[in-house]
Amino acid sequence: MDYTLALMDEGKISLCDPIEKYLPECKKMHLRTPNGDGTFEDHGVLSEKITVEQLLCHSSGIVSGGMFDRMTDKDRKTRNAAYQYYVRNGVSFVPGTMQEYNASASFDIMIRIMETVTDEPYESFLKRKLLEPLGMKDTLYVQTDTEAMRLVAMWDKKDGKAIHSARDEKGELVDYGRSVYWGGAGLSSTLSDYIRFAEMLRQAVYLKNSRYDGGAGAVTSLHFEQDVYAAME
Repeated sequence: MDYTLALMDEGKISLCDPIEKYLPECKKMHLRTPNGDGTFEDHGVLSEKITVEQLLCHSSGIVSGGMFDRMTDKDRKTRNAAYQYYVRNGVSFVPGTMQEYNASASFDIMIRIMETVTDEPYESFLKRKLLEPLGMKDTLYVQTDTEAMRLVAMWDKKDGKAIHSARDEKGELVDYGRSVYWGGAGLSSTLSDYIRFAEMLRQAVYLKNSRYDGGAGAVTSLHFEQDVYAAME
């Protein structure tokens, strides 16, 4: 979402823009409504245009109606593979007529748009425009094994026993695709880093001597109150 707002401020995209303006292949997406039994009825190429706003509001119809559950490991291997899946499977309702939450698809597509208009990889854009200026050193997608050991433990139940769901049967850390920069999942952080991000928002975007606007300067300094700094140290 932050990169979308930055691009809007720069005048590079608009909420009303059809996504096919940046991604021509999306013109070929089909309307495929769910039948309720795991199958879909194909109504042909979608006549309505999907907008940027609909992506952000979960009203585009992309990967809804159970299609996300049908993704294979191959489809999830890279963000590009997932994107090809989204385009290939189309939408499950006419854009703008309803809302259905999807965890990552819309944001993966927004990343595709961002990379198209900026000609810059998402991971580079994110670091240059947000993470580095705010000093968010512990906010990242790809962790080393040592860094991964710092992740909060996640627990599940199997055969009546509590298990560490982030580890396999051998006790090794499970790779949840932490080498993939997903649009809506995978980013890990710390409380101190998140305070920096939240403080930027609290200061109503306009800061005392700098502004986060996605421009050349981005955020050059944050003016935290003393108690906020103390909480982060």
